[in-house]
Amino acid sequence: VLLWIPWNTISHLDSQNSNLLLFLRDRVKKSHIETYIHGWRTLSGNDSKRLSFECKLKRKSALAKKHFSNSNVDVNILPREIGVALSDAYADWDIDLQSHDMEVHLYAGDLGFLTCLPLLKQRISSRTWKLQAGLHSSVAWALARTLDIQPGEVVLDPMCGKGIPLLEAALGWPYGIFFGCDRSSTQLSIAAVNAIRAGVGVSSGSVVEFWACSSGIDGGIPLANASVDKVVADLPFGKQFGSVVENEQLYPRILCELARVVKQGGKCVFLTSSANEIIVRAALAQVRRGGGNGKAEASSCGDAWDVELRYSFLLFSKMKARIYVLRRTQNTPPPILVACLRCSEALAALRGHAEANATKWKQISSAKCEHDAQNIRKSELHWDHDKPTLFVHKLGGGGCNRLPWDDGRSWEIQWRLSRPSLDVVK
Repeated sequence: VLLWIPWNTISHLDSQNSNLLLFLRDRVKKSHIETYIHGWRTLSGNDSKRLSFECKLKRKSALAKKHFSNSNVDVNILPREIGVALSDAYADWDIDLQSHDMEVHLYAGDLGFLTCLPLLKQRISSRTWKLQAGLHSSVAWALARTLDIQPGEVVLDPMCGKGIPLLEAALGWPYGIFFGCDRSSTQLSIAAVNAIRAGVGVSSGSVVEFWACSSGIDGGIPLANASVDKVVADLPFGKQFGSVVENEQLYPRILCELARVVKQGGKCVFLTSSANEIIVRAALAQVRRGGGNGKAEASSCGDAWDVELRYSFLLFSKMKARIYVLRRTQNTPPPILVACLRCSEALAALRGHAEANATKWKQISSAKCEHDAQNIRKSELHWDHDKPTLFVHKLGGGGCNRLPWDDGRSWEIQWRLSRPSLDVVK
């Protein structure tokens, strides 16, 4: 416990006034933080002269929230003020919200605020080998766990970025060959440093290499045909990199190039957002021309992939995300430009069907009586004249409530149990 601040002590202070900061600085100076820092250094093995930290507010009780609304204290400003007070009181403490050594937690209880320094707990994404933040570590581990990597297998990440999923795979399943590709030299430089810090490589029994190349062109990945066993990928969501519109051409390009290098029976696990779900369907689902009774045709990627599994979850507890598990078939993928044209056609058909259905149900909802609504349901003359003749099937595999290896506990807990030595960073 670094600080204990009762409600009745701070309720009279104005958060917009310097009195609050002066009060906090005084309390920090009176606390014996050096003792706790010595214990933290002993457990974490961090003996650097300067320490970086982040102060986080943890809201615990409903009564505390009531205090927030009734008092003059702006609760959102308290972590910042405590962080500034700690930084000013100790010259070797630096505030760092992105990559920090430790976290200072502020708990809001029924009686007041409790400021603590966790000694035995590290944040999920905390690694000494991380140069910059990337994909959440527990999610990257979950992608690699779904691959079921075996010793000696070749694993590829076609858009590796900072290398987090690939390095989590190399750490958890050594004695494999891991290749990462990306167009950005900056990202690859970070990935290379991360690999060195993680200690993966020949000395750990694995081969890890990063290449500058484009995975979205024919022959863009510098590997021979049918030379890869497994693929793990965190595909662009269209937010931080690119856009959803750009993904309409990017996704079929990548899937076709991956189909070239992956062996028959090989496995691909990739992550994307729900906003790209229609693009994945347009790229991987079979189609029929002339309506549902027409002749079935291959998917945009030439039926090169079978969808085995689709899993939906909330990424960061707010963003709808999808994990797809694909299996390489014996079919040969079409040229990338052909796949892009087919995907664009399937996307237009999916959007046309959605618009036609929306028009139909709008007419039904605006019908004056149930008899008119029944007539609209039976007749397609009112809404089907602009409906596309290309029918896109639903994806196979089906959704699931959890991944096959998932035991129901959080991925954080399962990740920590898989490699308990990383629970406290050495």
